[in-house]
Amino acid sequence: MAYAPLRLEDYDISPTHGFLPSEPPLRRLPDPYYAPWEDVMDRFNQYLLAHHIRRLVRKMPVLGTDKLATQAEYRRAFSILSFMAHAFVWGRNGAISEPAAEFLPASISVPWVAVAEFLQLNPVICCAAVCHWNWQVLDEEAADPMDIDNLGTIHTFSGSLDESWFYLVTTAIEAKCARGLNAILAATVGAEQDDIQQVTLALHQIAYSLGEANEILERMYERCDPYVFYWKI
Repeated sequence: MAYAPLRLEDYDISPTHGFLPSEPPLRRLPDPYYAPWEDVMDRFNQYLLAHHIRRLVRKMPVLGTDKLATQAEYRRAFSILSFMAHAFVWGRNGAISEPAAEFLPASISVPWVAVAEFLQLNPVICCAAVCHWNWQVLDEEAADPMDIDNLGTIHTFSGSLDESWFYLVTTAIEAKCARGLNAILAATVGAEQDDIQQVTLALHQIAYSLGEANEILERMYERCDPYVFYWKI
């Protein structure tokens, strides 16, 4: 049987952005039907700080997912529902002694589970929600649009630089590692064809990609203070 080279796209992996979407994530769901969600996210940090999240979430209607038309819209929905769900659990109504919520209202839980099932994820906040689908490019004309210094988060819980930077380090690493993912495929093709030169070149590219990832990871301490991350975030 002839060897059929693997394609990253067949596994929902971008050749240019790795596990990130090829295009920047949506910053708002286009259908006004989802305005109740987006209105909360517009002032999410302020509502969380003022302990209004639980009250606002309880007032939201139970929205269906049938008006989500694209993969990008489902990803946006999953991200913001994840933020609202976890904020509801931990966001008090103002009483310092109020415990974490043990149940989510239907306004969050019903659509969150439906969106998670569509994306084949569990309804819990994860790397995809805060890193893969929660970034924006600051300058589209930059020499490297996906450079960490040209990226911003869309949402955070705390509104802090430290939390944003923690997410962006992961996002930038994912983007840089796209080179390595392509090289892995090139190496497998080279091995199948007994092409030592191609395999060698691919291995060098993989090593270079991992080196770039390590360089970005080492920048974590630049803007993410361990004390703030552990005790505040």
